[in-house]
Amino acid sequence: MKKILTLFSISLIALASCQKDKSKECTYYNKPLPVGVSFVGYYDYEINAVDLYQYEKGTNFQNFVRKDSYTKMAQYPVVHDTSTVIFHIAHKSDYMVVLPQKEDTFRITDIAYQPDYFSVVEPGGKCDQRKEYYQLPEYATLDGNVLRIVKLTDKTAGFYINKP
Repeated sequence: MKKILTLFSISLIALASCQKDKSKECTYYNKPLPVGVSFVGYYDYEINAVDLYQYEKGTNFQNFVRKDSYTKMAQYPVVHDTSTVIFHIAHKSDYMVVLPQKEDTFRITDIAYQPDYFSVVEPGGKCDQRKEYYQLPEYATLDGNVLRIVKLTDKTAGFYINKP
């Protein structure tokens, strides 16, 4: 009986000293980080008006969605050869950017982001869906040339159109 009691006590101590791993795999949604478009090498009067045409993605600019016009952009300063962000683009569309003053047209396609969802192991075992994660843009195609999109802050990224 004494042996059984001793064996039971040792088992109880061993069980109490083991800690259960509380980590848990959690899946989070990444919100797409907004991409602001700026112009490099233009004088302010050249980008005083900008027309932005939005098309359904992957339709080779056939399925028109809408047009936005930005005017009086010269009131925003061009600093170090680069304009401020004039408009934002999203990855679910293709865009045609027209500068009427210069008669320049640019086509932006294939805006690529990191995956929509990602999984991590949370050490505490709790998934916090209130956390904000942003899906980082990586690149876009401008007139057939693949260009990197630059992360500017935790909540915005920049795409630069250079003067031809």
